[in-house]
Amino acid sequence: MPDSLPTRVVFRVDGNATIGLAKSELRKHGNILGTVTKIGKTTKRFNVKLPIEQSAGLELGFYPEGGDLVSGLESRVAWQSVMKNGIAQQARALLLENGKVIDTIGTDHSGMGIFSLMPKAGSTYEGKLLNGDNTRIFKLPAVQETGFVIRMDSAVANDTLVVEIASSKEEKVSIAITNEYSKKSEITPPFALGANRKKLKVPLNDIKKGLNTLTLLDSLGRPVAERLF
Repeated sequence: MPDSLPTRVVFRVDGNATIGLAKSELRKHGNILGTVTKIGKTTKRFNVKLPIEQSAGLELGFYPEGGDLVSGLESRVAWQSVMKNGIAQQARALLLENGKVIDTIGTDHSGMGIFSLMPKAGSTYEGKLLNGDNTRIFKLPAVQETGFVIRMDSAVANDTLVVEIASSKEEKVSIAITNEYSKKSEITPPFALGANRKKLKVPLNDIKKGLNTLTLLDSLGRPVAERLF
């Protein structure tokens, strides 16, 4: 919270105190109030999360794992709810398929959530807020008729990375692992991927630990799906 707010609060005889905070300050500086309480020689620090009004400033973003929604391939979709000033906000929304409700989804206190979806060709998917301005609708990425879907049950890997790749067609593909710091890449030999879901174990012995990117390459070496880990 800003330095202009009161830095010292005197408690009443009943042990309570009141701090007045302007709504504009909460929207500008965030809703975490840091406190320091001194009782004799003891000092304790507490962070208090203050409620803020949800409004039309709440924005939703949807991010399919691997990058695309592909018809007939189940995808996990991460989604985020944040205010326009960048502050994360817990939210609930209706998941719509062609305007009809198919699920209720929610984010946690960090503004992040995840759900599974089996997209259908020709269908459109949207999220409709249940709190704040519930007339606002946010579109999910368009459904692709063909493509690939990546799934990692754990984004943290030791010496071996376990990844599932689903494809809507038969094709030869390769996997490239790129370290985001050194930009060094290791690419697997091409392998056949059928029109199904395949679980792979990718050795990471030659990959530097840290933030890495898995990129799926098609038979022409073009990136078709991607996932950080």
